[in-house]
Amino acid sequence: MTSRIAGTFRQFRDLLTREQTEIMRAAGLLMIPALLTKITGLLFQLLTSTQLGSSPALSEFLFANSLPQLLADVLLTGAISTLVIPIFIQIRSQEGQESFVKFFNTVVNLMLGTFAIVSLLVIIFAPQIFPFVLEHIVRATPAELAKVNLPQIIDMLRVLMIPQFILGTSVFLSAGLNVYDRLFLPQLAPLFYNVGRIFSVMFLLPLTDKSPWALVAGVVIGSILHLIIQIPLARMLGLNWSWHIDFHSKYLKNFLKVAWPRLIAYSADIISSTVSTLIIAGYQVIFLPVMFYTNSLIYIVPGVIGYAFSVASFSTISRYYQNGQFEEINDIVRKIINQILFLSIPIVITLVILRLPVVRLTFGSLPGTEFSRNDTQMVSWALMFAGIGIMFSASRSYLYRLFYAAQNTAIPMIVSLISLGLEILLTILFANLFSNINDFSIRSIDWNLANFFIKGDGLAAVGGVTLAYSVTALIEFLLMLILIHRYVLKLDYGALFRSIMLKLIPASVTAVLMYGIYKLWDTLSFPIDAPSDFAGSTTLNLFMLTFVTIFTSWMIYFLVCYLLNIEEIRILRRVLNPLFRLGGLRIS
Repeated sequence: MTSRIAGTFRQFRDLLTREQTEIMRAAGLLMIPALLTKITGLLFQLLTSTQLGSSPALSEFLFANSLPQLLADVLLTGAISTLVIPIFIQIRSQEGQESFVKFFNTVVNLMLGTFAIVSLLVIIFAPQIFPFVLEHIVRATPAELAKVNLPQIIDMLRVLMIPQFILGTSVFLSAGLNVYDRLFLPQLAPLFYNVGRIFSVMFLLPLTDKSPWALVAGVVIGSILHLIIQIPLARMLGLNWSWHIDFHSKYLKNFLKVAWPRLIAYSADIISSTVSTLIIAGYQVIFLPVMFYTNSLIYIVPGVIGYAFSVASFSTISRYYQNGQFEEINDIVRKIINQILFLSIPIVITLVILRLPVVRLTFGSLPGTEFSRNDTQMVSWALMFAGIGIMFSASRSYLYRLFYAAQNTAIPMIVSLISLGLEILLTILFANLFSNINDFSIRSIDWNLANFFIKGDGLAAVGGVTLAYSVTALIEFLLMLILIHRYVLKLDYGALFRSIMLKLIPASVTAVLMYGIYKLWDTLSFPIDAPSDFAGSTTLNLFMLTFVTIFTSWMIYFLVCYLLNIEEIRILRRVLNPLFRLGGLRIS
C-alpha cells in the first residue's frame, strides 16, 4: 500500500515537472487544471452570489476592478501570452540558456516597468479617470449612479492596481516555463488564485459585514498565491530574475517591431468585452453583476477546451514554422479545429437548453442565497444568446496563435479592430432592441427598425451583449479562416468543412433529445420552477433533472459520433488516459 502511494506521488511529481511535448496528450493534461480552475471559479461565484447576489456592493467591486484588469490584460498578459513565446523559443534553441534568461529578464523588466508607470498615473488621477468612464462610456442615469459609492470605488481601484502587477509578473513566469515545455504547473496558478478569492468570500466577507473590500483582499491574496506556486520550478530550471536590461539586443528590436500590432489586437479584444459590459451597465447597474455571472459560464468552453489546445500546440507550431514544416501545420490545424468543436458542442447545447437549471444550480443552490429568481432569469436569458458565440470563440485564440507563431501580427490586429467596432456597435443596437420588452421571451421582441435606436428600461436588454458576442464570434471565425488560407496556410476547405458539417448530425440529435427530456421532466415529473406549495426539494429536483438529462443526451451524442465514425471520438481516450493513469486506470 505504501509503495503504491509512493508510486502515485512520483507520477504526480513527474506530471508537474516533466516536459509536455505531444499536443494531444498535453492538451488532455492542461484540461485538468483548466477544468479545476473553472470549477473553483464557479465555486467562488456561487459563494459570492449566495452572500451578495446582484447587490450594489458587488457592482462597486466590479466597477473598481474593470480598469486595473483591463490595463493588466493589455500591457502584460496580451504581450506575453502569444507574442513573446516564439521569440523565447528561438533564442533558447539558437543562443542557449544564458542568452534566453538575459532576454527574458529584459522583456520582463521593461514590460513591468511600463505597467508600473501607468499604474502610478492611474492611482494619482483615478478621481478624474473613473468619473470620465461613467459619463462617456457607462452613461448611467443619476438614479442608477446613486446606488453605488463612487469614492469607495475610486479607493478600491487604486489598491487593485497592486495585485494586477503581481499577476502580470506571474504570467511572465508562466510564459518562461512554457518555453521549457512545462505546461501543467503554470496552469495550476489560476487555481491557486481562485483559492485566495474563495478564502475572501468564505471568511473575510462575513467579517467585514459584506464589504466589497473583502473581495479586493481576495484578489491580493490570490495574486500572491498565483506567483508563489511557480517559483520553485522556475528556480529548478534556472529561470531566475535579475535587474538585467539589454537595450542593444537584436531580439528586443524584433520584439518591439512586432509588439505594437499584437498589443493593439489583444487590446481590441479585451476592450470590446470590457466596454460592452460597461455599456450594458449604463442601462441598469444591476446588469454589471449579471454579466459577471453570465461570463463565468460563457467562458468555460473557451477557457478549458480552446485555451488548452492553443497552449498545448503553440510551441510545436512555432517550431514547425521555424523549420518550414507547413504540411504538418496544416494537418494540426484541421484536427484541432475539429477537436475543439467536437468537445464544445455537447457543452454548448447543455448551456443553452438547460440554462435555467444550470444557472440556478451554479449560483442559487445554497440555503439563504441572495441570488434571486429575477437574477436567474436575467443570467439565463443572456446565456441563451451566447450559444453560437461560445462554440466559435473556443477556436478564436487558436486561430490567432497561428499568425503569432509565424510572427505575423498585422492581420490579427486588423481583424481585432474590426471585431472591436462590430461588437460594440451590435451591443448598443441589440441592447436597445431588447430594452423595449419587459419579459424574457423571444416572441415578445418587436423587430421594428426604430427599436434598434431607442433605449428603454426593460431587463431583457442584458441579452444584447451576448447576442452581439455571438454574431461577432461567428463572423470573426469565418474571416480568420479566409485570411489563414490566404496568408498563412493553404487550408483544405473541403476536408475541413465536411468534417465540421458531419458533426451537425449528432449535435441535432442531442439537442432534440435533451429538449424533449427537459420538457417531459417539467410536464410529468417535478416542476422546474416550483410553486410555493411544492413540498419537495427544488435543488434536489434540479440536480436530478440536470444530471439525468445531461448523462442521457451526452451518451447519445458520443454514440452517434461513434456510429458515424467521426475521427474525434478517439480524443476521449487520449484526453482522459493521462488523468486516469494516476489512479491505475486506462481506457483501451
